[in-house]
Amino acid sequence: MKNKLFKNGFIIKSFMERDCQNKLKNYSGIGRYITWPLEGLSDDTSVNLTNEAEERWFGYQDKRLWVVPDLNYLQRYEQHCKDLNISTFCLQIESTNPDVTTAINLSVKKVLGFDYADADMTTSCLYDDLTMDEDTVKANFKTIMRKLNQYGLAESIEEIQHYLAIRNKLIKAGYDMEEYYCPTIVKLTHVIINKN
Repeated sequence: MKNKLFKNGFIIKSFMERDCQNKLKNYSGIGRYITWPLEGLSDDTSVNLTNEAEERWFGYQDKRLWVVPDLNYLQRYEQHCKDLNISTFCLQIESTNPDVTTAINLSVKKVLGFDYADADMTTSCLYDDLTMDEDTVKANFKTIMRKLNQYGLAESIEEIQHYLAIRNKLIKAGYDMEEYYCPTIVKLTHVIINKN
C-alpha cells in the first residue's frame, strides 16, 4: 500500500526553458520549462487566474502538491496562454500524497516517468542532484544515470527509492544536498486538456 499512487491533479507548463540549462540529456521532468507561465504577468486575466489558484489550491501550509484538480480552470488557463501566444502542455501528477486528488481523466499523450519534486511543482530534486558538479556525488549516482529512461526520468518508484537511498547516504556522509519543501515522488504523464 505504501506505493499506492493517487491522481493529485495537473500542472500547466510552457515550453520556455527555465534559467538553468538542460544539463541532463532528454530530461523532460518538473525541473525543465516554466510551471504556471502566467504567474508574474500583469494583465488582469493572468493575475486573476494566478490568484484563483493561490486561493483555491496553492495557499495552504501543509504538504499538498501545488496541482490543480479542476478541468474548467485548466481550460481557462490554457486558453489564456493561447491568447498570449504562450505554447503550453499539461502534465498529470500522481504521487503517494493523498491530500489533493481528482477524478478527471484526460487523454494520455505519453507517460514520461518518475521524478522527485518540490511541492511547488517547479523544482526537481532529482534533476538538481544528478547535475551536481561534485565528483563523488556523480560517481554515486552513476547507476541511477544509466537507468534513466528516454525522458531523463526514472522508470519506476523503486528506481526513485534507490536514488533516495543514495541521496540519504550522501547527506549522512556530509555532502551538501539542497533541501526542498515537502519533496515528493511524482509520476508524470503528458495529457491533453479536453474541450467542453
